[in-house]
Amino acid sequence: MDQQTQPQQKKNPVMQWIALLAIIVIIGGLIAYVMSKKTEEVSEGTSSKTEVAEQIPVLPKPTPTAPVPTPTPTPTTPSTQKSVFKDGTYSADGQYYAPSGSESIGVTLTVSKDVVTNVQIGVNAQNGTSNRYQQRFAQTVNSYVVGKKLDQIQLDAVSGASLTTGGFMNALQNIQSQARA
Repeated sequence: MDQQTQPQQKKNPVMQWIALLAIIVIIGGLIAYVMSKKTEEVSEGTSSKTEVAEQIPVLPKPTPTAPVPTPTPTPTTPSTQKSVFKDGTYSADGQYYAPSGSESIGVTLTVSKDVVTNVQIGVNAQNGTSNRYQQRFAQTVNSYVVGKKLDQIQLDAVSGASLTTGGFMNALQNIQSQARA
């Protein structure tokens, strides 16, 4: 009977090591998951100080220089100016990748004489955090886009939502292609 119990005792340490490795792998996976959630919050910029700083432009200090003559622009009549974009309303979805996975944001722009006159944002995010960032973006994007020429819109982050802004810029490129005259 002692011989029968000995092989079982030899298997026990091996099984213990396998169980220990399995526990370590599970704990590592949980840590990676928690860190990805924290990365999402940080990458979207949760600080309200960042939001305020983005809204206040920082102008460089003027340096004294000799006056430079400005060239006189040649007058053009409306009939000779050619629009780059066709007037109309254009829509596109902008894709972007958030720590929670792939997301998209819907963008509809109205263009008149190459200038954006209206913007509407469709909040499409599946993840709760991404959804909140898209909603904040939608509430403030008008001041950054309306009244600007369609081909001169460059946004990095609006309301701390840098990833959402990236999705908006992807949609904007698609809209520019649609609207080319």
